[in-house]
Amino acid sequence: MTANIETSLFLRLMARIANTSGRVVARNYANGVWQQYSGSDFVAHLGRSARGWKREEATIRMHSKEKNAQRPVLMCVGVSSFTSYAEWIAGYGALLQGFDVFFAPEQLSGRELKLCLRYFGIAAIICDPNLFAERYKNLGVPIYQTEHRTWAPGDRQGFPEIVDQFRNGGATTESAETARLPGDLLFISIGNDGYHKKVRLSLNAFMVTAQNLLLHLDAPSWFEWRSIEMVSLSHPFAHTARLALLLKNGVVGFMNPASDWQANLEVLRPTCLFVGPPELQQIASHVSVIRRKSRFSSRVAMSEGLGAVRKYLEGGRSFRLSPGVHAAMSGSIRKASQIIVGSDFMSEALGDLKFVVHGLTAAQKNHVRVLDRVGIPVIETYGKTAACGMLAANTYAEPHLNLIGIPLAHVAFRLGAESVLEYSLTSPHLEDSGGWISSGDVAQMTPFGYAIVGRKMHQITTRGGVVISPARFEWKLTDSDVIQQACIVGDRMPFLGALVVLSPESRVEFEQNPDAVRDQVAEIVAQVNETLPRDGTIKKFEILPTPFLEVTGEILPNGAVNRVKILETRGDAIAQIYGSAPKKQSQDEAPVSEVDKPV
Repeated sequence: MTANIETSLFLRLMARIANTSGRVVARNYANGVWQQYSGSDFVAHLGRSARGWKREEATIRMHSKEKNAQRPVLMCVGVSSFTSYAEWIAGYGALLQGFDVFFAPEQLSGRELKLCLRYFGIAAIICDPNLFAERYKNLGVPIYQTEHRTWAPGDRQGFPEIVDQFRNGGATTESAETARLPGDLLFISIGNDGYHKKVRLSLNAFMVTAQNLLLHLDAPSWFEWRSIEMVSLSHPFAHTARLALLLKNGVVGFMNPASDWQANLEVLRPTCLFVGPPELQQIASHVSVIRRKSRFSSRVAMSEGLGAVRKYLEGGRSFRLSPGVHAAMSGSIRKASQIIVGSDFMSEALGDLKFVVHGLTAAQKNHVRVLDRVGIPVIETYGKTAACGMLAANTYAEPHLNLIGIPLAHVAFRLGAESVLEYSLTSPHLEDSGGWISSGDVAQMTPFGYAIVGRKMHQITTRGGVVISPARFEWKLTDSDVIQQACIVGDRMPFLGALVVLSPESRVEFEQNPDAVRDQVAEIVAQVNETLPRDGTIKKFEILPTPFLEVTGEILPNGAVNRVKILETRGDAIAQIYGSAPKKQSQDEAPVSEVDKPV
């Protein structure tokens, strides 16, 4: 790839950050202590990483040639927040040296790992050898240390060569024509059907997305950006978040995994968090623990007294309000909640936190409510892997629940056939720019933006010909505090059924009084059925003894249920509903997995 490197938005950012030796851009726990890195520290770490990859370039390219790969790909594996800063530095240093990098999910099974090696043409693996070397030693590719203990403040070993060209006034015409731009980031996009697709994204694409997200969020001008990184770099959402913080002169924080959540809050003092469903649940659980302390109980009860107004604003009647009035009322309710619960509660529960940006999939309503009751808005976003994980977002002033918000500046929306949401990208830095692309999500228009009501490819058709979007039913079921997970079944069956996973509290109660909990679930199902047509209601349900897990394949990395896998793993429970398990999709009927296609 040859191009004028003056066009690189990412390199311009690195050149600016390199000149900030007096400002902290990252905090990390290493060698048993917290360390702070300035902008010049951070870029020096990238420089040392890039030079390390340059020394290994010949070996890596040799392995790449053996795999007949056009460009060598490095696979970067993180295991915890203890190595996440090192993973970031190691991966981005390789990008600056011109390699493509695949940030792999840490829970890859042996079979999935081998598929990735073939699918991407992996030429080397970056990991912590103490944790992964034994697992990867027989794969036939070099394994490199992430060096998570060696990054230190005051590292003055030089900036990346390509960044220095910008700092010294830019590249000459001759060097610009031959300079290698930073490499690309590679991802596996796993849709709700459980199948895979390879996605290649440039750093400039992430820069455009991060810039437009910051403009779109419209946070107050006085806001000081500090975050704790909680989402794995295997998700594009995490890259957009980190670059947004760097663009805002913010601080990227990496947790001490040996400490509890409270200790990390006190040290890192985040003002904003970019999270997915598991992380939002962690935050909500922490707030719930603090709420139960006796000295806060009365004030929290008063705050929850605003629930009637909140319910009105969430309901259909609030659509009669203009967006401006709705935003003003919502903001007033949150502010009142903060005042009622008091500054001492906010400090102990959430420190300096002002808002949460939620991505990867729709947020659980009960988790959003926990934070909303103490005055912290959860800003939902909507995205696709191929669009850097970000297409639309709500705003700081109007964080509507279960709406995807309005598109970012470089994105346009329209409703296609069968109400499937389509999007178009207008930035030349993103692939497929200019054309209309189907999201696969069935959407519904509201006065406050689009609401996603299901997946087209996952519409279930009963024997009676009723077509439904199961995701919408599942969201309604999990709105309660009783049901934590749900999966609708019934494709080509006479009626719809539901597989239900209880919340931890309800699971304990179920062991003591199963009939009472079953009645609670039946009441929730009946309430959901009231909103559905008579021939499209849930007739039976089954309470599962164990939750759906990502390690078993029942939960996809974006948090959605993997129906294809659940039909296989929960056949006995489904048989209890129908007397016999629904017929699984045959090999002829199933779409071909992109992973199984030749690369």
